[in-house]
Amino acid sequence: MAGREDDEHDPPILDDKTEAEAKSSERDMAPQGPATSIHRSGSRPQLDLSKAEIQGNFEERDPTILLPNQSDDISHLALDIGGSLIKLLYFSRHEDYSNDDDKRKKTIKERLGLTNGKLRSYPVLGGRLHFVKFETHKINECLDFIHSKQLHRRDPYPWSSKTLPLGTGVIKVTGGGAYKFADLFKERLGVRFDVPSSRGSALRSDASALNVGVLHLVPTLEVFPLLADPKMYEPNTIDLSDQGEREYWLKVLSEHLPDLVDTAVASEGGTEDAKRRGDAFARAFSAHLARLMEEPAAYGKLGLANLLELREECLREFQFVDAYRSIKQRENEASLAVLPDLLEELDSMTEEARLLTLIEGVLAANIFDWGSRACVDLYHKGTIIEIYRMSRNKMQRPWRVDDFDAFKERMLGSGGKQPHRHKRALLFVDNSGADVILGMLPLAREFLRRGTEVVLVANSLPALNDVTAMELPDIVAGAAKHCDILRRAAEMGGLLVDAMVNPGDGSKNDLTSAPLMVVENGCGSPCIDLRQVSSELAAAAKDADLVVLEGMGRALHTNFNAQFKCEALKLAMVKNQRLAEKLINGNIYDSVCRYEPPSLS
Repeated sequence: MAGREDDEHDPPILDDKTEAEAKSSERDMAPQGPATSIHRSGSRPQLDLSKAEIQGNFEERDPTILLPNQSDDISHLALDIGGSLIKLLYFSRHEDYSNDDDKRKKTIKERLGLTNGKLRSYPVLGGRLHFVKFETHKINECLDFIHSKQLHRRDPYPWSSKTLPLGTGVIKVTGGGAYKFADLFKERLGVRFDVPSSRGSALRSDASALNVGVLHLVPTLEVFPLLADPKMYEPNTIDLSDQGEREYWLKVLSEHLPDLVDTAVASEGGTEDAKRRGDAFARAFSAHLARLMEEPAAYGKLGLANLLELREECLREFQFVDAYRSIKQRENEASLAVLPDLLEELDSMTEEARLLTLIEGVLAANIFDWGSRACVDLYHKGTIIEIYRMSRNKMQRPWRVDDFDAFKERMLGSGGKQPHRHKRALLFVDNSGADVILGMLPLAREFLRRGTEVVLVANSLPALNDVTAMELPDIVAGAAKHCDILRRAAEMGGLLVDAMVNPGDGSKNDLTSAPLMVVENGCGSPCIDLRQVSSELAAAAKDADLVVLEGMGRALHTNFNAQFKCEALKLAMVKNQRLAEKLINGNIYDSVCRYEPPSLS
């Protein structure tokens, strides 16, 4: 999703009156973006409980929980040392678990050239959670248990398969005994305790006692290698050191909070537990906003991306892992249903007309943003395809930022000269539903039919209705049923194992040998700080000569001014009046198509 901050009125794709009203509105839904210095949610996904089951009998003293879909890229051990009991939680890998997803990931790793043992395109799935209790006065038994299983010497980055040298281990610990027994653990096991900070404790005050900040993804984060000058790079476009800007965006987040809580609670079935956690989340996040209003530098340098990241982090702390899951599934199904007609329409066009329609389609589909009140209200006025077509019909050029002619010349050439094709394009995708399926996938298909490798870059974790890297293979598989270009490319990229073939597809003459791949970006928010990306994305960027940033969060709230060593295309619909005025001297629902050749710096 891009930046998720727009006005509550209907977009101009319906009528001019509502467009005028939207310009004057100051009530916006705020985006959510990755933090640069507050907290990095991209490094903290929650447990994947899908298909989880308890192993053994319920009567057993220390049952284990099988997590067949859990990434093993997590810390291995955590303790809660109370006055009477020590509760020990540890994770072990489930080496025998294998499924189609593993095969896909292995293929992607090979395609991207991730041969270094320290790099993995995707984590292995599968593992077990073990719960063990000891009486606190028998702490030596606990120490012996940890030592016997060498839990204190496991590398917290499991993909490295290393045994830590003595004296270098760290264990997550909560409870009063964290201080009382720290020296004993250091003496006997050579480890030190990592005790949650006061800020972390405040966030978790209403959460389960077992949610102690352990078992979070800890990917290797790297600087995006295609940044022209990493030292000069500043991800945030909006300067929140300005008091007026800070007050505005804090107000936006505060006004959005009740709706967000309602959605989060509904996603968990509206249970009493969900309501309690929703109330606790609202209190915790409101407290953060109040503090930032008084102390802007309380958590370090403050940018809009940091602020939005903080909100995502708070949601996860209270176990709201994917509040828009059912909405995303519904919109994906509706969009896939109309994709064949769109592809048929595109294939009937000339090359030049098709390229323009594709860019219009990306901009039009970016209207589907559940972080925008204006867009949410719009959804009640028509079906997905109706809204998409109305939005596309409003895409008359020139757009507010319009570099399409330069991009067209680069793609199609001019004066009879044929341009060289791009070797690899990185497409940073945004929302689920129409945005990715009717917007970015057709654009990816166009690159593929020209022989360009395509890497879809998506979130590691859910954020509003943003699509994630784990969701994309299923979406691509659904789209591939209607298109041989996508099917063949997805097979080559390891996204399909046993895909259905539609022999009636009419695009066989355009079959390509270029692969379609997916990598996660290392974060869990609509914005992205390119100083901290996953090792998979950094590896994929090695041979890329085009970066496409789509959506407000990645192309406007962050990276609007970013310069790259390769060509860059930034595409977004502006869904906030204040941002439109400040950034492009325009209006809400204006479009941005910014093409930039490689930076010479």
